[in-house]
Amino acid sequence: MSGVDPQEITEMIQAGYPPDQIEAYIQQFRVDEPEFFPDESGAPVLFSRLQTQWQRNGTGSLTGLNYMAIEPVARMLEVKMTPQVFTHLQVMESHVLKEMSERDRRSRAQRQIHRR
Repeated sequence: MSGVDPQEITEMIQAGYPPDQIEAYIQQFRVDEPEFFPDESGAPVLFSRLQTQWQRNGTGSLTGLNYMAIEPVARMLEVKMTPQVFTHLQVMESHVLKEMSERDRRSRAQRQIHRR
């Protein structure tokens, strides 16, 4: 598969990569490839630009995107916010959160093994 790999972005966020390095990774791909979202809604571009807008809980785990940032960023990028675009953002957000949750679970299990 060519294009932005959401798992790679997840790993970069978890590893604490600075936003400019994540952006450089994203920029090496065309994020509006038909395989991503054939409707060309602009959701992939918008999602990539929202990467600095993740909210975290007290332990540093991601809890979701800052929804207050979506509309201003969409306006700046001239992406028309529609229910479909919002749904696409939520699907991508859900994938990242699921992946992060799984990584946290594996990390906790790994720590338990090393404590024994």
